[in-house]
Amino acid sequence: MPLPPRPSQMAAAAAAAASKSSSSPARSSSASPAPAAAPPSPAVDPSAPLPLLAAPTSLTASSYIQVHPSTLRAHSLRTHDPVLLLLLQPGASAPPRPVLGHIWPSPGLAQEGVALPDGSARATETRACMWSLDALRSEAGVTETQQRRKELQLELLPQQGADAGAADEELCELLAVRARESLVEQGDVLPGQLLQVSLLDETYLLRVTGMLPASPSSLASAPSKALRSHALDVARCVIAIDRGTQFQVKLGSRSKESYQSKADAGKVASAADAEAYQTLGGLGGAIKELKSLVELPLRRPEVFTAYGLRPPRGVLLYGPPGTGKTTLASACARSCGVASSSIFHLSGPSLSSSLHGRTEARLRALFAKAQKHAPAVIIIDEIDALAPRREAGAGSEGAGEVERRVVATLLTLMDGLGEVEAGPRRGAGEDESEPPLPGRVVVIAATNRPNALDPALRRPGRLDREIEIGIPTAPARLEILQVLLRSVPHSMQDDELEMLATGTHGFVGADLASLVREAGMAALARNVRSADGLASSFSGLSLSSAPAESRISAADFAQARTRVRPSAMRELFQELPKVRWSDIASGGAETLARVRECVEWPLKHAPALKRLGVRPPTGVLLYGPPGCSKTLIARAIASESGLNFVAVKGPELYNKFVGESERALRDVFTRARAASPAIIFFDEIDALTSTRSGSGGSVSDGVIATLLNEMDGVETLDSVLVVAATNRPEIIDPALLRPGRLDRLLYVGPPDTLARRQILTLRTRDMALGSDVDLDAIADMTQGCSGAEVVSVCQDAGMRALNESLDATHVSHAHLLAAARAVRRRITPGMLMAFTAWRDQTI
Repeated sequence: MPLPPRPSQMAAAAAAAASKSSSSPARSSSASPAPAAAPPSPAVDPSAPLPLLAAPTSLTASSYIQVHPSTLRAHSLRTHDPVLLLLLQPGASAPPRPVLGHIWPSPGLAQEGVALPDGSARATETRACMWSLDALRSEAGVTETQQRRKELQLELLPQQGADAGAADEELCELLAVRARESLVEQGDVLPGQLLQVSLLDETYLLRVTGMLPASPSSLASAPSKALRSHALDVARCVIAIDRGTQFQVKLGSRSKESYQSKADAGKVASAADAEAYQTLGGLGGAIKELKSLVELPLRRPEVFTAYGLRPPRGVLLYGPPGTGKTTLASACARSCGVASSSIFHLSGPSLSSSLHGRTEARLRALFAKAQKHAPAVIIIDEIDALAPRREAGAGSEGAGEVERRVVATLLTLMDGLGEVEAGPRRGAGEDESEPPLPGRVVVIAATNRPNALDPALRRPGRLDREIEIGIPTAPARLEILQVLLRSVPHSMQDDELEMLATGTHGFVGADLASLVREAGMAALARNVRSADGLASSFSGLSLSSAPAESRISAADFAQARTRVRPSAMRELFQELPKVRWSDIASGGAETLARVRECVEWPLKHAPALKRLGVRPPTGVLLYGPPGCSKTLIARAIASESGLNFVAVKGPELYNKFVGESERALRDVFTRARAASPAIIFFDEIDALTSTRSGSGGSVSDGVIATLLNEMDGVETLDSVLVVAATNRPEIIDPALLRPGRLDRLLYVGPPDTLARRQILTLRTRDMALGSDVDLDAIADMTQGCSGAEVVSVCQDAGMRALNESLDATHVSHAHLLAAARAVRRRITPGMLMAFTAWRDQTI
């Protein structure tokens, strides 16, 4: 989630927008103060105020000042030109506020008006006058070179509740580095300009030293002339900086102006806090629950007191990595209305120390600081690393001595939240007979391993509520994509976005962000390749006013989709060859239709299944003689369905250590559920699930029991289809073949004459065949062959042609006849009768 814009950046952006709109007129006026010619369009008065507009939704995160392209052309401005903006309030007595910035065209704006970045303008400021900074400098008789400083000094303003004298020289040096990173790209700053800098989980307010000229006093009599004169005075005070400028931070005095600057920064922060949740998508339910658990106790603690209730002290957010737990916790903390200095981020590595007792001391100090700054929020990321299980179990070996002490300290601090800070904070004018307000410190913890946490931490009174942030659904993915594309130039239509959200099964927020980034890189590479030469391609790049062909398109997302995989599937991903339904000829039309019914219907006809109360199949068993395209059908399922596909090989699951084979199988199903809808394919499942022995205790018995529980146990297998293949169905454990596990038993037999003809056509389409080749005759000669044996006939014929002559140009009919006569048929009538008898007995 992007951080809220700093006050200095917002002021610069506001100035940029204003100056762009009027920079062109300023230049023309500097060339000739009174334009004599009357162009086709009326001349633009640089001092004429323009109304402040709301930025377009897709550009609200931009730090530029935005105007309509026609306004840009009318003022003879170019993109990114520096401008000076004077923000005006109703009434002649209110002084104008100057800001600097750079201009950017935005087609979505009205032709008359200017849009500032969110939070840059105060609520009482409704209009703005703009001038080109270059034109003002020229008219004022100064140059950018003359205004360039070798050293820029900034004052560190005191924070409320903090001692400014506590700042040391090292802190000032670090703040100078951060200030340089923030300001050097702007190129120009104003004396008195404010800058908000975040460092080590703290927020500091800096101000550029110097004074601006006094505001004009003759606004009522000659507003345009007075504003123009004031703009020239401000332009003379502009400070030009570059990468060679040295930044120096010094302590400022506790003046009234400093506190007013702090108040202004607080207004900006409040405006950003109100929009905190707008950068999140697909988390509506979790946001609603967090508001009642975190925001209500911090904003209205008296509500709990009135009902005699103890407010929640902690919330645990858990779910797979990349789902937005940390981002949601930070957004919730910012939206609570607390000061940024009252939001504390905590992680295990930041507290660790090699000295005995130092880690616990740091933890106690942080909680004490939070209580001192109440109302406050403590965010603990990856809390499982800070408070692991003290006893072995649940896949954990148990915490060491240091971890045990840290867990005990954390439990004690959680119990003590809100019981010590309420009394001393009561004012002298309050009624001492009233009970003290409950503690106003809330802990938000996040983890992707909830079972690794110490159980004592998860009881009520500590982490009162646990909220699961799971894999987003298709509608949630659509919301996330809309948020991610809000500030990205793209040509995606609503139906294309819906198809993209539907097809990204198992993608979490981080995966979708990576997908958008890869699509953007594809569009950028296409845009660069379309230009002539490297230098011209860089100069020709455009962002907001880019033509449709250079924006991110559905084709860019399709290209990015091949590179980005769901996080939950990366360890289980296999690169499978692309096989289409049309490439399968030996499975039989009925078998393929029933397979597609199991795979496609739950996705395409989910409302119809729900309306009739029909549960989709959970498993399909493909059985038949060897070489009859069972595995080929599974490959086609993986290619055609578009679902996440996991291929499991039985021998890879077995492990010599007790319980590891079962754990590996559980991990496969856990990852498939996390990336659902998904397909798990077990090839040669008979090697994994042979009938259990009467004595029990073998590894295979444990694997079978685990597989039975995963497929139809206490935890349901929703949106996960199991596809298995075997040529020995009689040895599979009968419990696996009942309805609810492997629901559909589909026989894949040898190909008939028509199927063999299709296989020959598919296999020989890339071969050089002689004009005398008769594939129908070859199909008749391969009666009783499996699909794999028919393919081997074509392969053997090609090798025979090369044996005759390495310069052979084609495969003749004689080569195919010889290969067909030499093929060995491995499917016997007895084998087919055994399959028929098993089917009649089982089904």
